[in-house]
Amino acid sequence: MAKHDDSSSSIRITHYSAPHPLIPLRYIEPWRRDIANRELIINNAHQENIPHYEHDDALYFNKREQMCYNVEPRERVDQKYNLPSRSDQLQPRFYEIYDRHRSSLLSRYDPKDRLKKS
Repeated sequence: MAKHDDSSSSIRITHYSAPHPLIPLRYIEPWRRDIANRELIINNAHQENIPHYEHDDALYFNKREQMCYNVEPRERVDQKYNLPSRSDQLQPRFYEIYDRHRSSLLSRYDPKDRLKKS
C-alpha cells in the first residue's frame, strides 16, 4: 500500500456537493475538537497511514457535504469486514418456529438459483 503524503508540497482541493437544506451549516467531528489528546490522535493517524489534513476538518460546510474527505482507501476499509453471500442474504435462516409462516408474503429468490434446473 502506498504511503500517505501529507507534506507541504501535496496540495488537496476540497470538492463539495450541491447545497441542500437538510445539511448543517458546519459540522466538525468531536474527536477533532479534543485539544487535550490532539497530538496523540495525530500520531496514531500517522502510524496507521490514515489521511489527516491539518486544516481540513469540516465534514459539512455552508450546507454542502465534502465529497472526498479524509478517509482510508476503499480497499483497506473493505478488508475489515465480510458480508454473507447473496443467497444467504435473500433467504435468511428461520430462527423461530413461526418465522416460516410470517415470511410467506415475501418472495425472495437468488437469480442464480432460479436459472438452475432441478
